[in-house]
Amino acid sequence: TLSVYGRRLPSGLWDAAKDCARSWRGDPARLRVELWPVGTELRYRCEIRTATPNALGPLGIGLGLRPVQVEGGLGALKWKDRSLLRRLGSGLEANEELLILDAGEEVLESGSGNVFALFEGTIVTPVIDHRVLPGVTRARVIELASRAGLTVKEQPLGLAELGRAAEVFLTSSVRGVVPVTSCRESHWPIGDKTRTLHAALGELWMTRTQK
Repeated sequence: TLSVYGRRLPSGLWDAAKDCARSWRGDPARLRVELWPVGTELRYRCEIRTATPNALGPLGIGLGLRPVQVEGGLGALKWKDRSLLRRLGSGLEANEELLILDAGEEVLESGSGNVFALFEGTIVTPVIDHRVLPGVTRARVIELASRAGLTVKEQPLGLAELGRAAEVFLTSSVRGVVPVTSCRESHWPIGDKTRTLHAALGELWMTRTQK
């Protein structure tokens, strides 16, 4: 908040977030905190959102990606204003999501998560920089992949290269590990590595919820 608004977090935010989390007695969920400026102050809101079925349940049929170029990417912050994504995603089907590309068709992220691709036993994900949101779930999945003996590389990934992957999946704090099955003329199965990481993340989330 200092770099964006020039203000520190409100003094009551931490206690409000804890109270909100303690009040929840339902199914596994996510705590969401929103901040916005009003005059010289920062206002905030905390709310609980139930985890989507895909996050802890079956993988489903997979997503299709629709590539769209956004020069410079969406940035390293998650903004409440999603109007750009709504405009770019006009006409998306229920099982489709945007794939954000920079110049030269460099893959950055999806409209709501980070991108991973499997190549001959190595998982590749785009480098986190000023163009890409550093997802919390992305970091967790990298840890889980390493524990499972998988090699993970953070490096530039082009759209053409993505098409040659054996498996593709997304990660987000709401949906967990989400398989991708198509993008333009490319098609991928829901593979073993995607299933393994989906199950491992679900187990991790359930363990922390029960604690």
